[in-house]
Amino acid sequence: MSPYDVSRAGTTPAVLERAAARKDLAAVAAVVAPLSVHETIDALERMGSRKRALVYRLLPKDKALAVFEGLDAPLQSELVRGL
Repeated sequence: MSPYDVSRAGTTPAVLERAAARKDLAAVAAVVAPLSVHETIDALERMGSRKRALVYRLLPKDKALAVFEGLDAPLQSELVRGL
């Protein structure tokens, strides 16, 4: 089992959190890639600012824009400061 096998390793936010904590960029990218914009926003809202910035940086530009627009204003500000 790979470290980012969501179906066997727990919930997506938990797997994403662990991958971000390990700074395993390949795992983070693999976990976040199939997520919808809404699911990505939900996962980011549960993370600390440093992990949130790490995950956000790995999003494709179009998805990053949609995710950013879907975040509440305080989270947008925090994310910009974290980048």
